[in-house]
Formats: sequence, structure tokens, C-alpha cells
Amino acid sequence: MSSQLDPAILQFYKDWQTVTYSYVGLAVLLLYDAVISFPRSYKLIWRSSWSWVKVSYFCLRYVIIIQFAFSLPLFFSYGLSKQCCERIFNVYDWLSPFQGIPLTIVMTLRTYALYEKERRARIFIITLVIIDIIAQLAGWVLVSLETHIMDIPEGPGFLSACNLRIGPQPTVIMVFNMGTLMVFDFIIFVMTLYKTRQLLRGSRTKLVWRLHCDCILYYSVLSVMTILTLMSYFIFTKERLILVYVPETILRILLTTLVLRILLQLRQVAN
Repeated sequence: MSSQLDPAILQFYKDWQTVTYSYVGLAVLLLYDAVISFPRSYKLIWRSSWSWVKVSYFCLRYVIIIQFAFSLPLFFSYGLSKQCCERIFNVYDWLSPFQGIPLTIVMTLRTYALYEKERRARIFIITLVIIDIIAQLAGWVLVSLETHIMDIPEGPGFLSACNLRIGPQPTVIMVFNMGTLMVFDFIIFVMTLYKTRQLLRGSRTKLVWRLHCDCILYYSVLSVMTILTLMSYFIFTKERLILVYVPETILRILLTTLVLRILLQLRQVAN
């Protein structure tokens, strides 16, 4: 059967399997992190009163797990129609704002608090957040509309009937989104670093460092992973663009895990 298939399609099968294995491996790591951190999160989050921290934590921790679970048919299902695969992908794509937007807001609120007494800086930060959220929402809508399921024959040893194909327009949209994210986070990082440096000159340096060192780590990891993800759009050829889902998924898992730890740290310091 493999001799009857076009080499490009066989390569697509291999790339899609790479994405599948990476996706499943990262999903296992995500569940493992949720399990080992549950005692601490139960004490600091579940038993606490409702607040933006609690809502953000639940969105970041559990929406991405639901999203991963819901999207499993994209990787492991035989016999699904093309329309069914597209609906699953669209729901998967539209669950992303419930994780991405809280992540943006949580990290920005920390910087916003640092500039509490500076009105122009606060207005600037709010404007940045609004622009970033609009860009994210527009990107998710356009990607869901422009990403389609390929009509290709079933390959040898291939597990799924849902074969995503990233077209040229979604590629441009994703590059724009990554670029917007990189610029937004770089500005917030510089503003956070500048204010933290000022606060470290005071008398409560240990507390300041404890509150903000993880934030600096977050933006450092984010910068590196965003650049690598952005580069992947130019490294992979048009026929192999499906591989960009590997660094993208790694980026999402890393950022979610870091922000969840930051929320737990904030709640622990507050207590």
C-alpha cells in the first residue's frame, strides 16, 4: 500500500504521527502536573473564597485538560466524517481563548499593580491588553475558518481519519499572532523588570524578589519559546507545516504550568 501512495502523503503521515506522539506525551505531563500539585491547589485555591485568582486558576488548569481530552478523536479515530473532524477542531480551537486570555490577564495584572500610582502607565497597559486579546480572538476565528481536513487515503499504520491541513492564510495569521504575542510580552517584561529593579533598592528585597522572580522566569521562557515557535513557521516547508503544532503545544504547556505555579505562589504569600 505504501508504494501506491504519493511520497508527499507518506511524509504527511509521518509528520502527523510526530505531532500525535508529542501531543499525547505533553498531555500526560499536563495530567501528571495536575495530580502532583492538587494537594497544594486544594489547600490554597479550592478551599478559598471565589476571586479572580480562583477563576483564573480553574480556567488555566482545567480548560486545557478538557481541550486535550476533547481533541483526542483528531488523532485516534477511524471512520469520522470530514465535517465531524472539522467540528471537533473548531471546538478545540474555540476553547483556546478560555486558557489564553486568563493567562494574558493574570501576568499583566502583576505589572499593572506595580504601576498602580502611575495613570499613564496603567492606561498604556490596559490598551496593550485589549489589543492583544482582540488579536488573539481574531486569530482563533480566522484559523478555525481556514484550517481544513484533507481528503487523503488512509495510510499504513496511521491512526486517525482527521488529517489537518494548514493553508497559507492560517500560516500568515499564526505568524502575526506569534509576532503580536512576542511584542506584547516583551513590553510587559521590560516594564516589570524596570519596576522590580527599582523595588529591589528598598528594604524589602527578599519579599520583592520572591514575588517577581517567577514572573521574570515566565517572560524569559516565553521569549525563547515564542521565538522558536515563530522560527518554525519559516523552517518547515509548506507541505510540512503541520509540525508547527509541536513547538506551539510545548509553548502552551510550559506557559500554563508556570502561570499556575505563579498563582499558587501569590496565594501562599497572601496567606
